[in-house]
Amino acid sequence: MVPALKRGAAVGGTSGLLAGLVAVALPPAGIALGGGALLATTLAGASFGAWASSVMGASVTNSHLREFQAALDRGNVLILAEIETERLEQITQIVHQHHPEAAVKGVKSALPPVA
Repeated sequence: MVPALKRGAAVGGTSGLLAGLVAVALPPAGIALGGGALLATTLAGASFGAWASSVMGASVTNSHLREFQAALDRGNVLILAEIETERLEQITQIVHQHHPEAAVKGVKSALPPVA
């Protein structure tokens, strides 16, 4: 959802800025518009874009699940855990003590995917 929110804010802000530039260049009913109008339309566009895209992004399947979908379809259990790298070995041992059949896979970097 966060990447969708960022994209929506960027696209909405750009659209709002362009709308503000058009409004300043071609003022409606002879009303003089300035920097405040540009700021207002940019912020309004960014806010609406962030809101709309985050609502849509919430309905998209988590990208972390795609690589495990086949195993989930077979009935396997998936546990996603965010842990410190220093504790990885300790936690892996604890998991194997309780569930020797468990496989620890998919260790990712601390940075989430951008797309």
